[in-house]
Amino acid sequence: GDGQEFSAMRARVDDLGINGIVRFIPRLSQKNIVFYLKEAHVCLGTFGTSGKAQRVISNKIYEYCSAGKPIITADTPAMREQFDEKSIIFTKTGDAAALAESLRFVSCMPREKVCKIALRGYTIFINSFTPRFIGLQFKNLLNNINEKK
Repeated sequence: GDGQEFSAMRARVDDLGINGIVRFIPRLSQKNIVFYLKEAHVCLGTFGTSGKAQRVISNKIYEYCSAGKPIITADTPAMREQFDEKSIIFTKTGDAAALAESLRFVSCMPREKVCKIALRGYTIFINSFTPRFIGLQFKNLLNNINEKK
């Protein structure tokens, strides 16, 4: 995208001479993101250090899980409530060197192991985060409230 760090990241890529490796993609519509997501070998989550970043699971995590993609993201309390190291590749929050190491780690991992991690993330998504599942939870909650009246 073209977020607040775009100019700095573009300059950094130029300084490092890695223009042939790093590709900047303009902001995309939800409809067009699917085409890029389909081609991804691994997806990057969030890595922020703010309180909010520690408390929430970004929507893109759910999107990546629903697509069956392996994910590298920060190890936060919110993420650990729903996922484990069998379903997500965790890395240290706000640490670029740790992220680079996680990318190296995944690139050296046997493909079948990466696929297993992605499948586990997908399974958690299907079993916990689909509208059908959430709707059933809400229905059960309402039924429990009605039974107590």
